[in-house]
Amino acid sequence: MTRRAANTRSERRGAKGGIESYSISAKHYDAAYALKQDLVDLPFYLDLAKRHGGPVLEPAAFNFLVHPLLGLGSLTLLLGAIILIAAVFELVAYFRSRRTSGSGWLLMKALITLLLGGLIYFHWPSSSV
Repeated sequence: MTRRAANTRSERRGAKGGIESYSISAKHYDAAYALKQDLVDLPFYLDLAKRHGGPVLEPAAFNFLVHPLLGLGSLTLLLGAIILIAAVFELVAYFRSRRTSGSGWLLMKALITLLLGGLIYFHWPSSSV
């Protein structure tokens, strides 16, 4: 067991409120990732759980299990929005580098990404089923 895993376990033992229920599911996470030296996300989620007084990711996961079509629709909408944002960044990158050779490919990539994001986003919710 690494020192980091031991520290996170001791932090969870001293936690109050609903964080103890988070410790039950987090032990499986620890077992899978205890050997990683650069583990930074577990302390982040533990701190988030301490600030909000309980589990953070489990309610969202439970909601996806109970309402799978609603979860699929919201993930599709999020994916469309992320792809549209990526297209905007690619267009900005094109306009900043349009005088260099090969920038036409960047413009083509940005337009294809914009088209894909638009198809997903503007045909939602039918695009999520």
